[in-house]
Amino acid sequence: MKVEIITPEKRLFTGEAKLIQLPGANGSFEIMNNHAPVISTLFEGKIKVVELSGNKLFFEI
Repeated sequence: MKVEIITPEKRLFTGEAKLIQLPGANGSFEIMNNHAPVISTLFEGKIKVVELSGNKLFFEI
């Protein structure tokens, strides 16, 4: 799935991923490939992106 992580200051990540874990308003949640499109407000915390290769990336927001 195509993932874009954008803050008011900068673009943190743009690329393909098979899973992303996010700090949502109602707690942490994951989105996997073939999930319906989502736009969500996020809280401060860690984002985990698992790329198609299996490489794991972490971002603090």
